[in-house]
Amino acid sequence: PALLLTLWWKRCTGAGVLAGMVGGTVSVVLWRWLSGNDFLSERVAGFVIALVLVLGVSLLTDPKPRD
Repeated sequence: PALLLTLWWKRCTGAGVLAGMVGGTVSVVLWRWLSGNDFLSERVAGFVIALVLVLGVSLLTDPKPRD
């Protein structure tokens, strides 16, 4: 989600990308640890959580003006 939003959404910020990457990674690790070996579910959960974090943090932080 971070790469897609960076390419296609002008409001995406660095803080949002960082939050999405960390949150998605943590959610995948916790999902695997808590639920077992359901590979598809952890990928989907990580993608959705990362997407929500990138969108939310990007909307809450001020974008840097582009030159």
